Amino acid sequence: MEAFVSFVPLLIILVIQLAFAIPICKRKGVGIGWIVLCILPFLGTLFLIVVASKTDEAILQEISELKAAMNKE
Repeated sequence: MEAFVSFVPLLIILVIQLAFAIPICKRKGVGIGWIVLCILPFLGTLFLIVVASKTDEAILQEISELKAAMNKE
């Protein structure tokens, strides 16, 4: 029982990271593999920073629409 109790803080941190990783990965348009990488102990924080620094999918779509509109004119 003591071994399980010692992992509780790690599990709590992983659940919190997962709560942040899922919406960020959906908004950035990256796959589920990035979500799995974000919940890895210790390295997950680095992967979460990489995912958060990516450009949003909606912004990329707006930029492509603006380019298409400019090319029409």
